[in-house]
Amino acid sequence: MNIPLSKSSASLSVASVVPDDIASLEKFLDAGPFDYVDVAIQEAHAQALRKWPLLAEIAAWRNAGERGSE
Repeated sequence: MNIPLSKSSASLSVASVVPDDIASLEKFLDAGPFDYVDVAIQEAHAQALRKWPLLAEIAAWRNAGERGSE
């Protein structure tokens, strides 16, 4: 039996059913919080550094400053 849903109620029900993936994984594994690495963001950052040399120089300068303060 198909029950027709209005557009607003369908989107609301999907939004309330879809949980945060990371929170769900933490709960499922019962391991507590863990470090999450977003590989896509890291790749986009590396690509931006290759595309814009000045940005790469600024990042290198910033990283050198952070290492010097340790």
